[in-house]
Amino acid sequence: MFVVFYVNLLTLPAEPLLLLKQSSAHSSCAVDTSAPLALGHKILRTIFFMFKRRQHYRDSATDYEKLSVQRNAARWIKTLIQHGFIKTAQA
Repeated sequence: MFVVFYVNLLTLPAEPLLLLKQSSAHSSCAVDTSAPLALGHKILRTIFFMFKRRQHYRDSATDYEKLSVQRNAARWIKTLIQHGFIKTAQA
């Protein structure tokens, strides 16, 4: 799946970018193509390093440990209660 995506990013942008540059009649109507090109480059670099390091993508801004605790806390507490490590208050 990643290989097909990688090939499409390499082959698709070249032709549309050339067409946009050639079709603009006025310099004020020119389309800035640096942002899509930079985004494609960033995606390709990310995919390259994922394959090179054989690791899944990990966003640096996301706290994965916190997400794991939020998802599993209720199950962990329930298991501790079942095994007698936590006593429940009985009315």
